Parts: sequence; structure tokens; C-alpha cells
Amino acid sequence: MRGAMAVSTPLPDRADAVAELVLADPHAGLALAEEVAAEARAAGADEPLAVVLRAAAWAAREVFSHDRAEALLDECITVCEHAGLAERLVEALVTRSAIHLERGRTDLARADVALAGQSASPAQQAEVAFADALVLQTAGDTLAAVAGYERARDLLTGGDANLAGKIGNNLGELLTMLGQHERAEEVLADAARTAAPFRGGLYLAITANRAELALRRGAPALAMTRYAEVEQLCIELDVPLAELYREKADALSSMYLLDEAADAAAMAVAEVRRAGGVPILLVDTLLPLARAALARGRLEEAADAASEAAALAAGQQRAGREAEATLLSLRARAGRAPSPDLLEEIEVTEARLRTLGHRLAAVDAALLLGDVAFAVGAPGVAAEAWRRAADDGAGTDDGSAMMRVQRHRALAGAARVDGDVAACLGHCRAGLAELEGYRATVGSAELRSRAAAHGTVLASTGLAAAVHAGDVTLVWEWMERSRSVPVAGPTGADAQVATWLAEIRALEAALSDPELAEDGRAAARVHELGALERRVRERLWASDEGPTPGGATADGDAGGWLDRLHERLGADGALVQVQRHGEALLAVVAFGGDLALVELGPADAITQAAVQLGEAMRRVTASRSTRMVDSARRGAERLVEDLAGRVWTPLAPLLDRASDVVVVPPADLLAVPWSVLGGLAEVPVTLDVSARSWMASVDRQAASDRVVLAAGPRLEAAEHETALLAEVFPDATLLVGEAATGQAVLAAAEGAGLVHLACHGRLRTDSPWFSSIELADGPVTVHEVTALSRPAHRWVLAACELGHPGDLVGPELEGMVGALLASGAGAVVASTANLPDDVSGPVMAALHTELAAGATMARALWSARRTLDPSSPHGWAAGLMLVCYGGG
Repeated sequence: MRGAMAVSTPLPDRADAVAELVLADPHAGLALAEEVAAEARAAGADEPLAVVLRAAAWAAREVFSHDRAEALLDECITVCEHAGLAERLVEALVTRSAIHLERGRTDLARADVALAGQSASPAQQAEVAFADALVLQTAGDTLAAVAGYERARDLLTGGDANLAGKIGNNLGELLTMLGQHERAEEVLADAARTAAPFRGGLYLAITANRAELALRRGAPALAMTRYAEVEQLCIELDVPLAELYREKADALSSMYLLDEAADAAAMAVAEVRRAGGVPILLVDTLLPLARAALARGRLEEAADAASEAAALAAGQQRAGREAEATLLSLRARAGRAPSPDLLEEIEVTEARLRTLGHRLAAVDAALLLGDVAFAVGAPGVAAEAWRRAADDGAGTDDGSAMMRVQRHRALAGAARVDGDVAACLGHCRAGLAELEGYRATVGSAELRSRAAAHGTVLASTGLAAAVHAGDVTLVWEWMERSRSVPVAGPTGADAQVATWLAEIRALEAALSDPELAEDGRAAARVHELGALERRVRERLWASDEGPTPGGATADGDAGGWLDRLHERLGADGALVQVQRHGEALLAVVAFGGDLALVELGPADAITQAAVQLGEAMRRVTASRSTRMVDSARRGAERLVEDLAGRVWTPLAPLLDRASDVVVVPPADLLAVPWSVLGGLAEVPVTLDVSARSWMASVDRQAASDRVVLAAGPRLEAAEHETALLAEVFPDATLLVGEAATGQAVLAAAEGAGLVHLACHGRLRTDSPWFSSIELADGPVTVHEVTALSRPAHRWVLAACELGHPGDLVGPELEGMVGALLASGAGAVVASTANLPDDVSGPVMAALHTELAAGATMARALWSARRTLDPSSPHGWAAGLMLVCYGGG
């Protein structure tokens, strides 16, 4: 058994060995320590007893048994005092001070450190200095704590690797907070080398801090690799996972993986509460819970978590944590309703954070103050706050792209207040360029997509300045800059990821098979499925291979973009950019070489109508009651008419002569049935995520003229549909029945000119990259489709819902359509809702007949839509559902 030792070993040696074991394996160390302690008590061996009691206490603390730890230390101190063991007394007092800190008893911790200092030998001065710095750090006095750890490092003599590692770990953590990232990297790397031979709790803590540092420096792949190592260490050491969940919650929030962050934060809080609610850890886990709730817009949840954390931190005399929690509470209140009453409270909190050395949190407070002040009509206060945020951000040596983005955002806001449009737009452009540069280094397509959300404020600030300037060309530019163009990741699949995806397909197939689903293993399969999806995502998050060079970018001047755009539109084509500006929805129409700005209806009204229309359409296609279908259709028709009045009526004078129209709306409004609103129903309409993306799709050429037709399982009409299409394309590759496997379809899609998939589709709003098409051997996910080195030029997804944008986190379209466009597809036709079987075959045959005759995808869909019977609820619904993306 690990940790066992011969009883014949002298008791002092056994006590020292137990103390070393605790560092590597707290669970094994605790059991053995108490066994040796019993022998030492029986033998009256005071010093071995003191050594082993302190070791047992630390092991108990590592497994969250703080009551037990405190009782063991009280006994240890009593033994040391009675036996006159001065050095052992110092060690015990220092350890008990750490336990007091974790229980929120700052005064008791400080008193123990003071007592230890009175008895410390020269060799123990470093340990006492470390303990004193830890009290300062816990209280939130960051700058004083840094000085304390540096003093402890200067006092360190001999080869106490454990203390050296602890000093380096805590110092590195604080340097990270201060933005001194290069120095933090050096300090933590040295601490890791010191602690690596033990591979225990200290090495785990250092690795976790190095993960956070990597994230702060803009290296998410390295951060996720280090978090994976932390998780493995927690499992090896059987350490409670609360600390890991806490660390990862903030990391995931910063990467806009918001649902995952919320789950991790909730698990961290639950772990700590199960362990008895260790006060210091409860505060530290409630803060990421509040941050995750804020990021998801759950303001009441955020306020509750922040308020509890603030109250606990105040009782623990942890001023820094109390200020951080107060800031989160203020952010929640501002999210509900910006108010002048908040300004003084935010300003006080900002000053407190800055005084305590919580520099990055102080920057956040200054940004919040600027935002609230501007919103409530106090521009002078806003400008000064934003300048402070910029000045603080400029002082870091971290080279972090996110810090530079934040700094440009602050300077842009201040310039906007000053009325300096050129400076404001310059900072907005510079910030977005920094963000695009960062995104180009991120290997994971999912993380790259989510990172686009960091540019939302810059884009909206730029658009506001352009509107204020009254320059339609600037407005067009900033509408376009508000779109984050999807960029394809590395081609070719990771072999391990490919293996896991194949296992996922097999599990999904088993769950959809009625016989296998009833064999009693369904719950186990669901659990395994979730674990595999998590492994895939985390491995891809840790990918450090950036995206494929080239493609559409935001570089260059707006005039250059417009010249290329007008050239591709031709004399009769029009492109309509649509974007939110405050409460309004604005549009810029590019047509005939000119630009025109027009205000559409209120943004919220259009968004609400689109959501209601989606619900009505689901009732039209899913209801079996004729009366319910008719009622839902009447409601849907009223909503379409309302949308046409708000959207088409203002656009009609500008588009009445256009022969083709491209609409570029915000990603969350892609589900609006633009192609049937008013006069837009009279011309081919295509959607895209940006003008640049559309121009790139127009320029793409098919690698071949091969056609692939595939039919998925559990869909009676699918094989009939592909048979109809085979009459249009007699030389097509036809994959039906058992032949339509994922591997076969993907292999056939490589370099094809056109792929048609008649199958069940699944939109995953919780994890868009696992949206899928169902084939003979199970689902093929977005991950697999986008791993193609030469994706087909045109795709027709005759599958439910895959054309819907889903629940977006940032400005970028995720899921099957967005990934195909990013990977190089020229055009995609998909449905935003459930496509009825009885109309899919005929409308798809009409679509492909037009494609075979040389039509663009948009014109082919327009012609096919006109063959639908509007008197049939399903025919009418299909006309609204089917959407063309891209210009190929």
C-alpha cells in the first residue's frame, strides 16, 4: 500500500516520512499520520507527535476537513508549549494561521503569525514572513502582500523546496493580478520546477495559477492544456474538485463559454457547501458564480451570489474580495437599470480596488462607471472614468490582446464624449484589429467564434459615432465591422477527436434504436455521450494550430470594400446591411453604385415578432388538429405582414428596381423570413453573415461538377426525394440505406460541386458544434463536416432546423450553416424549422432542376419556392422556412 512503512523504522524518521507523504498524497498521509500519532502519544514522544499532528492537520485541511485540522493543531500547539519545542511551535502556529484564514478568521490568523514571529529561529523567519504575506493577501492588500512574499523569498535559506514553491506560487498569482505577466511566468515556472518532484497539492496549485496566467496572456490553448493537467492531478490525489471548478468557471466565462462556466461555478459552490461551507472558499467560489450569471444576463442570480460573497468577505475582513463582490453586485444593478444613484458607489468601489492593488478589477470598475455615467447623461464623469481605465490598462507588461482591446474600448468612449469622431473610430478600428489578430492565433473554431463577442462594444461604439457623424459610408463600414467574419480552422481532423466522434455516433445510434434503448443501458450511454462530447470540446479548446490563412478579413478601407461590392452586385443587384443602433434597426442599402441609410422598425418589436413567428411556424408544421393549424397560420400571416410593414415598407423605394437582393442582418435575426417580406418575395434573396463573407462566396469556384445525393434513416420520404433528384442528375453519387454512412457521405463530399442531404437534422442550441445530420450509422456533426479539406461548393440541407441561428452568444453565426460558409462553401440552402415531408421532395426537385440549368442557388430557390402551393399550410410554411445563404 502506498505510504506504508516498516514499524521497525524509528518513530522520528517515521514522523518525518509522514510529513513528506502528506505533500504528495493527503488522503494516504492523513490515515498514516493519525496511526503514527497514536503511537507517539503512547510512547510519550513529544517531538515526533508534534511533527505528525501538524502533518495530519494539513492533510485534513487538504480534504476540506477544517474542524479536524483545527483540533489536531490545537493539540500540536499544546504539546509544543508543554515540551518547550519552540521551532515546532512556530511551525504549528503558522499552519493554524492558514486554517484560520480559510475559515474567515483574519484576526486570529494575524495573532498566530505574531506569536510565531516571537519564537521563530533565524531559519524560520522566511516561513513567518510567508505567513504574514498570506494574511495580507487574504485581506486584499495586494501590494503589501507582494512585498511580503519578496521579503520571505529573500529570507529563505537552505533547501526548503516546499516553502520556496509556496512563496513562488502565491507571488506569481499576485503578479498575474497586477498585470506583470512576464515576471509572473518566470516566478511560477520556477515554482513549478521546485514542486514538480512532489507532484502533490502544491504542484496542483501552481499549475492552476499557470493556467490562469496563460489565459490572461491570450493563450487559451495553453490554458486549457494546463487545466487538463490540474484535473488529472485532482483525480490522482483524490482532491476535492471545488478549486478546479472555480478556476475553470472564470476561464470559461472569459472565453464566452457561458453555459459551461455557469455549470462549473455551480459545481464549485456545491462542492464547498457539501464540505461544510469553508468560508474562504465559499467566497472564492461565489464570485465566479456571480460573474457567470452576469455574462448570461441572469441579473437576480448574479446579485444574490455577489451579495452573499460580499457579506461573507466583510465578516472575514477580506477587503479585496468584498470590493470585488460589491463591484459584481453593482454591475447587476446597472444591468437592470442604469441610475445616477450608482455612480458614487461605483466610484468608491473603484478607488478601493485600486488602493488594494486589485488593478484589473479596478479597470473593470472604471469601465462600468464610464458606461453607467454615459447612459445616465453624465458624459464628463464617463470620459474621466474611461481615461483612468485606459491609463491602468497601459501600465501592464502582459502583451495581452484582450487588455489592449479593452484599452481601445475605453479610449474610444472618451473620444466619443469629446466629439472627436476620427479618434473614436481610430480606437475602435485598432481594438477590433487587435481582436482579429488574437482570433487568428486560436486553434479552436469554437473559441475563435466566441472571442468575437469581445468586440461587440467597440463595434457598437463605432457605429454610434458614424451615425452621429451623418456619413452613410462610415455607417456602412461600421455595420460591416460589427460582423465577425467566420474563419476556417485547420483542415483535417485530429485522430483522437475523430475516434471520439465515431464513438459518439455509435452511442447516438444505439440511443435511437428502440431495441437497444430498452436494454437498461440508456442512462449509462447518455452519461458516456456527455463525457465524450466534453473530451472532444476540451481537446479542441487546447488546440494551438491557428486558422487557415486567407479568406475575408476586415483589413482595408471602406471605399475599397464598397468598390468590390458594387462590382460583384452588378447594375441590378442590391445588398442591405441591417444592424441595431440603440432601440432602432437601421439599414444601409448598396444599389447602383450608391448607398442609402434608412431606419426600419424598432429593433425589439422586430425581434419579438420573429420569435413569435418561429413558435407559430412550429405549430403549423407539428399540429395534427386542422383547427390548430389554421389558427397558427393566421397568427403567422399577421406576424409576416407586421414584419413586412416594419422592414419592407421603408426599403421599398430603394429596392423597387433590384433584380436580386442580399440581406446581411444581425446573426440573431437570420431566422426572420426576409425572402418573403413584401416585395422581397418578388426577387431572389440570399442571406449572409457579412458583405465580405458574401463577396468571398461569390468568388469561390467548385472543384468539380460531381453531385452527391444522400438519404438518411428513419425518414420515409428521403429515399423518394433522392430518387427524384437522381432523375435531374443521373450521374450523381447516390447514397441511400445502409450505404449512407457518415464516412461514405463525407468522403463523397470532398471536392464535390453539390451535396444534397435528405435526412433528420438536429440543431444543438446548447453546443452548436454538435449540431448534426443523421445518417445510416448515426449523426455526423459540424466538427466532422468542417474537417473536410475541400468541402463541397454547394450544400442543400433538406433537414430540419439547421438553417436557424440558434441561441447565439456573440455576433457570429455558429452551427452547420456558419461552419460551412467559414470552411469555403459557396452557398447553402437550409430550413429554419421542421421541413414537412410532403413538400420537401417536390420543392427540392424544382430547386435542383434550376441548378442543373445553371441558376445561382438564390435564384434556384426563388423559382422553386414559386412552385409551392400557398393554399396548403405545409406549402406555405416551407416557403418561409427555406433560406439561401451565400452567393454561389
